[in-house]
Amino acid sequence: MASKLAAGIQLLRQLLEQLIRDSNPDCIVSDMFYPWTVDLADELNIPRLLLHASNCFYHCVFHNLKLYAPHEKVRSETETFVVPGLPDEIEMTRSQLQDHLKTKTSYGQVLM
Repeated sequence: MASKLAAGIQLLRQLLEQLIRDSNPDCIVSDMFYPWTVDLADELNIPRLLLHASNCFYHCVFHNLKLYAPHEKVRSETETFVVPGLPDEIEMTRSQLQDHLKTKTSYGQVLM
């Protein structure tokens, strides 16, 4: 689905660029799905701010998965494990993790 979303966003690029130009904005606020807004902001000589919309729960789970690696102790993609260090018991499986979390990387090398 991610590739379809990216393709759809790309199809809208020209329309969005024109809408932004016509709006004569003071700045552009966009996220990682619109990397071309960097060039558009330069063209319009206005700042571009990056919006990294995420939430505290995601960051807590991500941090504890990287720190404790409970997913490395299970034998299959479907066996459940508890994410340690959270106030409530959150169960997950390896199949629910993003691929980059399944690779062994020391915590200090992960960019947060």
